[in-house]
Amino acid sequence: AVFAAQIIPAVRGQKRAEMRAQIAEFRKYYRVIQAGEYDRLTDACAGGLTAWQHTAADKGEALVCVVTPPVRANAPFATVYPRRLDPDAEYEVNGRERRTGAALMYGGCW
Repeated sequence: AVFAAQIIPAVRGQKRAEMRAQIAEFRKYYRVIQAGEYDRLTDACAGGLTAWQHTAADKGEALVCVVTPPVRANAPFATVYPRRLDPDAEYEVNGRERRTGAALMYGGCW
């Protein structure tokens, strides 16, 4: 906490606004991150993308996080398959589209 308190006053303008937006995003999902079920969706040591998921106990909300390696030409298409979703519930994907839990678990998302 002391380290962060020393750095934040030195950050100005666009960077400070970006940091505030990231903190707000984290707070939005804090409940599901802190108290939800955690699943690794891929093998972190396999060398490809790394994905994990936090799911609320009531399965009403899930957060899937994906970290990709540096982009390369003609990289293979990657699909992530979430787990523990309610098959009949609709979930918002990337703030743009809605899909059922069944479609996400069996069809995946990319």
